[in-house]
Amino acid sequence: MKLLILFSLALFVPGIFYGQSFEGEIVYKMAFKSKIPNVSDVQLTAMMGDTNLYYIQGGNYKTVSNGKYLQWQVYINAVNKLYNKTSNSESLVWMDAGVYNDSLVSVTLRPGAAQILGYTCDEITLTCKSSVQEYYYSSKIPEDSKIFEKHLFGSWYDFLSRAHALPLKMSYATKEFIMESTAVTVQPGHLDPAIFQIPSDAKLTSAPKNDD
Repeated sequence: MKLLILFSLALFVPGIFYGQSFEGEIVYKMAFKSKIPNVSDVQLTAMMGDTNLYYIQGGNYKTVSNGKYLQWQVYINAVNKLYNKTSNSESLVWMDAGVYNDSLVSVTLRPGAAQILGYTCDEITLTCKSSVQEYYYSSKIPEDSKIFEKHLFGSWYDFLSRAHALPLKMSYATKEFIMESTAVTVQPGHLDPAIFQIPSDAKLTSAPKNDD
């Protein structure tokens, strides 16, 4: 279960909305630093991938990785679930996005912390019991946090409810790894809703509720 959560977090890369209606594809470059014994940075990157293709339409999103383990992830807003496809299983493993076992300890804000894709970005750092998360965002790319108010996984709503904007860059550090994702291209455009559909014949398996 810990491995699945690690890879799910790696694919959990927020999309970018212009106003409240962005639809299209975003490409993110990924960088990883391993803290896992006997797993090098190179090995971890090969497993997780160094590029994520992110598709979003309304409250649904899909991320496709070029990693060797977790191939793709779909979030369905209507049921507040994440569906994960791994290379070693024909079944889709779903997770309740309303459940996240980390807890928020403190929040800090640093205005004008970075320039990303031409935007001056503020930084919010969420220090949690098991992770430290840094988000860089611009008020020119707003987001209505109510759309994702049930999406607790990855501290997503904790961030949105404070920033009211979408990040252009995110750093996520746990005791197992450090992940950094940075948007490199944004391509707005209409998407086929079928991109986000779960195959009707897919075998579904729920992730274990206890990670111990």
